[in-house]
Amino acid sequence: MIPDLVPRLCLRAALRSAAPAAAMAVFAVLQVACAGEKAKTQVAEQPPPETVYVRQPEPAPPPPEPLAVSPRKVAFDAIGDTLRLALPEGSTCVAASETVAHVDEQGLVRAVGNGDTHLRCWQGEHNASIRVTVTQQLARVAVVADEGLALRKSGDSLHFNLARVDRLGTPVEAVRTTWASLSPEVVRVDSATGLAVGMADSGMARIVGRADQLADTVIVEIGVKSQATQLLSSNSRSALSRSRALARANAQRVSARLPNASGAGGVATQAVTSAGGAPAQTPGPGIGARPAQGPDSLFHDPQSGGFGARQRFLVPTLMAGFAEHRAMTPQPGGLEKRSGAVFGGAFDITTRGMLSFRFQFLTGTLAKDTVTALGDIKLTDGSLDAGIAIAPWLTALVGVQARRYEETTTQRWVMVRAGGEADFSLGGGSLYGIARLLVIPLISVASDAVGVPKPSFGLTSALGLGFENRRISTSLVYDIERYSFSASQRKEQFGALLFRFGYKFGW
Repeated sequence: MIPDLVPRLCLRAALRSAAPAAAMAVFAVLQVACAGEKAKTQVAEQPPPETVYVRQPEPAPPPPEPLAVSPRKVAFDAIGDTLRLALPEGSTCVAASETVAHVDEQGLVRAVGNGDTHLRCWQGEHNASIRVTVTQQLARVAVVADEGLALRKSGDSLHFNLARVDRLGTPVEAVRTTWASLSPEVVRVDSATGLAVGMADSGMARIVGRADQLADTVIVEIGVKSQATQLLSSNSRSALSRSRALARANAQRVSARLPNASGAGGVATQAVTSAGGAPAQTPGPGIGARPAQGPDSLFHDPQSGGFGARQRFLVPTLMAGFAEHRAMTPQPGGLEKRSGAVFGGAFDITTRGMLSFRFQFLTGTLAKDTVTALGDIKLTDGSLDAGIAIAPWLTALVGVQARRYEETTTQRWVMVRAGGEADFSLGGGSLYGIARLLVIPLISVASDAVGVPKPSFGLTSALGLGFENRRISTSLVYDIERYSFSASQRKEQFGALLFRFGYKFGW
């Protein structure tokens, strides 16, 4: 009401003025004044603005201090080993994986299985994480047989296992086991499965089981046992049983004496280290545990045809190969060379003792390879050798050899030779090496022609590889003979690369 009344009063006052022009001027001034008054009135009628309050954020609380726990890393080398943590009073711990480690209310950590996990410990708002690693270390091994340590006859089998335990006696599974026989001609064992098979009717063989750097051995017997053999076997098995029982008792005493034991019952903590450390190596009592050694001998006593064999058997053998004959003189064009395929056979006989015999027959035609040679040669060769085993890998040999060369004339050579042959194992399995050296001090030459030279000295050597399983015997051998003539500078050489395939018959 009041704002509308002011303009009206202003207009009425202007109309009452004496002159129109002056009235209009007065009206304009009054209108401006009235407009300003109206604006002030409108401003006075608006309500005052509301007050806005902004809340300041509260400061974040400081992070809780970590829980004081030691050690922060734990490493076990045996399942069943324990360690007591140093925890503040009132703390609680749990394991992320109970299959690897377990921790009780007093902070006692126990290794349960191989692997990695962590422990979470807290006290109020304070917490800590502890890493736990369990890795079993092999401490002892022992050969275990299913049924005794004896076989009745050739062909019988026996299965061996290798017990593998850590220093607290817990079995260690993830370790590869290998097997070997030191007398494969008596008992052969599969290197992966431990299945042993008798190869002879009587004898003894030592079986070796290995895992990592540890090994254990047992003696297996075949056939009828003499009183001495029975006593040896009984004493060996009794000693092994006593050593294993003693080892278990020692393990308990060693665990009780380990340093750094704490808690109920004297908990052993020797194998556990703090952060950054390696598992402690506690020497465990050995049940046959020792650094893996090689076989008692590197050499192998082959089971068929070898002069070092110890059983009675006959091995007929077929042979095929390539031979070369050379005659050399210092004159120009003084080389006569002939070569060709040869075939033959052999018989190897081995007695129950250390004696063995070998008869070998070889024939073939050697074609001329040089123009200086007069023609082809028909070769016929036979030899008989007797051997006596002076070691499991070495045999002394003595024999006689007769050879016939037929060209335009016929030459007949008779040679007496003596020396030795060694058979050495390659990896402890069925593969073996052959080395032979023979001296030929006596040589006789007869010919249809007049003036044929006679060698004064000869030497023969051979190198080769052999492979044998239960009945089959094969070998590849290179044999070379050198002959010198004292009356001239003439030299002769005969070499042959022969493949042999034989089958063993025992009795």
